[in-house]
Amino acid sequence: EAIKYFINLLKNPKFEVIAHQIPENLTEKYKNISLKKGDIVIAAFCEAVGADYLITENRHFLKSKKFDKFKVLGLKGFLKKLT
Repeated sequence: EAIKYFINLLKNPKFEVIAHQIPENLTEKYKNISLKKGDIVIAAFCEAVGADYLITENRHFLKSKKFDKFKVLGLKGFLKKLT
């Protein structure tokens, strides 16, 4: 049921194409806290665009340290915030 609700949320989103590169200082910031290679870029992107939340089921992110610029939530946790 939660997945259906989430998919319905995505049907009418506003999308923004981010064409600029992620600042190198942000990738260095997340590299220095020992994130995995792909996760470094994801975390740096979240901060660069000013995201409030990273919604993921990636267990590495869910178990990782708390981030100062955005919160990491699983789908169920995010949906609870909406209600």
